Amino acid sequence: MTLRDIWTAAFRRPLLALAVAALCGLWSFHQLSAPTVYETRAVVTLLSPKATFPRNAYAGFTQGLVMLAEASALSAANPATRAQIRRAGGTGDYAVVMANRGNEELPIHDQPDLWVSARSTDAAEAERTLTAAMRVLRTQLRERQEDAGATTASLVTWRVTGGTGGPVALHGSRSRQLAGLGLISILVSTYTVVLADRRNRWSPRSPRSPRSIWPFGSPGRSGARTAARRSNRSHATAG
Repeated sequence: MTLRDIWTAAFRRPLLALAVAALCGLWSFHQLSAPTVYETRAVVTLLSPKATFPRNAYAGFTQGLVMLAEASALSAANPATRAQIRRAGGTGDYAVVMANRGNEELPIHDQPDLWVSARSTDAAEAERTLTAAMRVLRTQLRERQEDAGATTASLVTWRVTGGTGGPVALHGSRSRQLAGLGLISILVSTYTVVLADRRNRWSPRSPRSPRSIWPFGSPGRSGARTAARRSNRSHATAG
C-alpha cells in the first residue's frame, strides 16, 4: 500500500473520508477543550510508639504496622468512610493505596507507607479533598487502636514523609498533544478509507472480484478439464 493507493482510495470515497476526518476533528477538539485535572499527593508512613531508649523509627518496620496500613487503605474504599470524607469537605476524587515495591503481577507490600492522592478540575478542591481524607483516616487509625484497648503511650502514629507539596496540573505539552491527536486522526482516517475500499473491490458483486480472473469458471473446474483433455489425447495416441 503506497501513498498513491491511499490517495486514490480517499478520492473514490470522498464522503467517507470527510465524515471520518470530521469525527476525528470533533474528538480532538473535545480532548483539547477538556478542563485541566489537578492532582495532589502525600506519602504517609506509620511509626511505632515512642520507646524509652533512643532509636531510629525508620530503621525497621514490624508486621503490625504493615497490617494497620493495609487496614487503613481498605477502609478508605468503604462507603461509610467516603461519606465521612465528603462531610469533611472532600468533594473530589481520592485514592489510598499501599506502597508497592514490586509490580502489578507480584506486589510487595512490606512497608507501612500509604499513598494518598486527590484529583479534581479545581486545584483548591483537590487540596481540600486530600486534607479531608488524611484527617478522617488519621482519626480512624486512632479509634481502631483505642477500640482494641491500646493506651495513649502505645498508639501507632503516622507522619507525612513525602508528596507533591500542592496541586499539580496533569497535562503535557500542548504542541505534543496536537501532534499526537493529529497523527491518530490521520491513521484512523487512512485505515477506514483503505479498509472500505478493499472490501468493496473484493466483494463478490464487484466486477473486479478475484473470480473474474478465471475466464473458464473456477480454478478447480479448469484443472479438471485440462486433465480430461490430456487423458483423451493419451488414449488416442495409444490407439
